[in-house]
Amino acid sequence: MADRLFRHSMTRIIAAFAVLSTLLSGCTHNNGDIGPWFGIWTLTSIEADGAPIADYVPNSIFWKFQSTVINITQLLDHHDCRDTFGTWRQAGDSQLELNFTHSDDTLHPGTELYAPPEILHLPSDICTLHIVRFTDKHIILTYISTDGVTYKYTLVK
Repeated sequence: MADRLFRHSMTRIIAAFAVLSTLLSGCTHNNGDIGPWFGIWTLTSIEADGAPIADYVPNSIFWKFQSTVINITQLLDHHDCRDTFGTWRQAGDSQLELNFTHSDDTLHPGTELYAPPEILHLPSDICTLHIVRFTDKHIILTYISTDGVTYKYTLVK
């Protein structure tokens, strides 16, 4: 009887170890490695035609890249935050395309949850940003709006 109880306990321990091993060896980059884009980037500054945007509080917006999804989190007053989502892709060496045309059953394309924060001055559809500088710790992007204003975004990891 004790032998059967011991074997039953060992079987449970081995099964638990197998499940734990599987969970711990899981991927941290869903859908493969996206290289240096992966992770959380802090937006340190926004400029419009070379002048800092006065309303932007430095380090209050975070761009998070994983797979093809971009999540932009904006810290608000009273420790609140606002998350927005889109998709992204790098088009060649010099362009980053952001797509905010997504929707769900309750929200229209490019609205609320699927629109970039207004302070970024990016359109709520598909926009292309020029990659000025890109390393594994520092990104500088520019975007020229339809009214001809050049916005510069500096991000650090």
